[in-house]
Amino acid sequence: MQYQARREITGADRPLREYLPRSPDGSLLITSRSREAALKLVDQHNIIGVEPMDEANAKALLEKKLGINDEDQDESQDVVELTAILGFIPLAIVQAAAYISDPDWGCSVREYLSEFWKCDGKKIHLLDFVDGQFRRDWETKNSVLMTWQVSFNSIRQSRRSATDLLSLMSFFDCQGIPETLLHNYRLKDAKDTQREDDYNNGSSETDDFLDDILILRRSNSLQYAQAGAARNTKMTGSEWRTREVEAAWQVLFPHAKSALTCKPEDPSSLLEWASVLHKAAWYDWQSGNGAAGEQLSIRAMNIRKKLLGPEHEDTLSSMEIVGLIYMLKGQGEKAEQLFMRVMGKRKEVLGVEHPETLTSMANLASTYWIQGRWKEAEELDVQVMDTRKAVFGKEHPDTLSSISNLASTYMTQGRLKEAEDLHVQALVTRKNMLGTEHPETLSSMANLASIYRDQGQLDKDLNRGMEVIRISLEVLGAEHPETLTNISNLALTYKYQGRWKEAEELNVQVMEISAKVLGDEHPDTLTSMANLASTYCDQGRWDEAEKLEVNVLKTSQRVLGAKHPKTLTSMGNLALTYTNQGRWKEAKELNVQVMEMSKSVMEEEHPNTLVSMANLAFAWKEQGCGVEALNLMKDCVHLRLKILGAEHPDTLSSAAALIKWQT
Repeated sequence: MQYQARREITGADRPLREYLPRSPDGSLLITSRSREAALKLVDQHNIIGVEPMDEANAKALLEKKLGINDEDQDESQDVVELTAILGFIPLAIVQAAAYISDPDWGCSVREYLSEFWKCDGKKIHLLDFVDGQFRRDWETKNSVLMTWQVSFNSIRQSRRSATDLLSLMSFFDCQGIPETLLHNYRLKDAKDTQREDDYNNGSSETDDFLDDILILRRSNSLQYAQAGAARNTKMTGSEWRTREVEAAWQVLFPHAKSALTCKPEDPSSLLEWASVLHKAAWYDWQSGNGAAGEQLSIRAMNIRKKLLGPEHEDTLSSMEIVGLIYMLKGQGEKAEQLFMRVMGKRKEVLGVEHPETLTSMANLASTYWIQGRWKEAEELDVQVMDTRKAVFGKEHPDTLSSISNLASTYMTQGRLKEAEDLHVQALVTRKNMLGTEHPETLSSMANLASIYRDQGQLDKDLNRGMEVIRISLEVLGAEHPETLTNISNLALTYKYQGRWKEAEELNVQVMEISAKVLGDEHPDTLTSMANLASTYCDQGRWDEAEKLEVNVLKTSQRVLGAKHPKTLTSMGNLALTYTNQGRWKEAKELNVQVMEMSKSVMEEEHPNTLVSMANLAFAWKEQGCGVEALNLMKDCVHLRLKILGAEHPDTLSSAAALIKWQT
């Protein structure tokens, strides 16, 4: 007797639809997160898509669960923020509402938000909260994290590489992840048999990547992986070093910031993480964001100092970024201390003629410059320029930069002819070496135009400025910060020519573009607002000027700090507007405040302090305080003769006022 093996069909082999009951008396509702799975059960026309909840419905759901209404504007705004960070996911919203409403540990929406943002551990605790809902199975764990974890495990079983990709992506900002950062993402210990089969069949890495993306589109989950954090940090840092175009920096920056929340543990990864901190701080400095940049740069400096030592070049580089950010914030003395240490160590280790040593010397000179210590700045500028000429040659870019720095120092001292000669020298060389359209050449052209303006050669200034703007628009674009600066300079020329309407139009244009590109609170935007207010003052439109100046002052105090030089300048501008409005008491109070703060922050002999002294003297004169005004102006003239010299325009103007008051 022969036996033939029977093939038994097990439950695992039977199609899912065979388990579904059929009856003409009712309907069956099937839910699935996978359209592919749904199409195995029903036809396309029987599928009803449930789209993600929008902001309005999510807000309504949370308010209903919490029993609140729209009357409380603060509470309503907190509700909108909470639904947004929960991704408008109904389950997450319901569980958050249950936590907030709990009689034992309940809290307000704002308190929940505060707890949520404290750290990753707090987020996990809040999202893992489980509360039985009347319409859900009480025996089923239904926290948001548990729901995500089920989906994640399902993906992991079918395609390990897709979860590797998802783990990596979770460390980036959620918007606009560059594809170039996501290749080579598979964990080294991943045993992805599907991947091996694909390669054996001739599948490319790109095909694998697209397959993994397709899998993730069908389901979404998050998983914390320390290895992922380390790799993300390393790759982002690597990409940052190869990007020389500003547009690419803008794309990468949000993801670098996202990586900073994932501090690794092992030293090698920690150094890579510090590198990303360093580069992000540098970008913050470039963008004028001193507050954020300071925190990042100090963290990078401390990590490198601990792991590499205080004399390592990477540590010194981080110290340099901290110093540059201190300068951005107007903290010249703190920057000076850091640059002194960096310069001294580089002289000792690298030598006086090393490029990095010369850079630190140039930075130190810049701290002297912003403190009004122009003689000390000049001495260092000359030393750096002469050394670079001897070591690199007269036409080297670093040499030309030092020539421009020295010219700026001469310019602030009122030595306009010497400054002009240096700027002409730099411009001619840059044109020959780099071409007319190079950004450095444009910078030299703009500097020379400023010299002409200060010399009163407004026609030459106008012609040069128009040429600079034309090339900037072609090469850099209408929204580039340098283009906006050049347009502002042209507006200033129009102002000096009395062409106030044309100046106003340009200043409005610059302010609007700057607000759009850089943000309402960026220092450059605040400067453009101050320029527009100045144009209003020229036309006697005091109320419009006051409104802008008050806005600039309040924003500067909040963003830059009450004692920042730009904040003090904005206070002085507002005081001048009060003077022109005849509001003598308010003008006097502001001018006294500016002068006292300038003395405490920048010392009595700083040029900005002398400006505040002159303004206060004029305010006192207008109020009839002739003796006080005369004595203060005498002090101002004496200090300006000492600091600026007899030929400086500020010295000449204050001396002329003093002579007039004495006669």
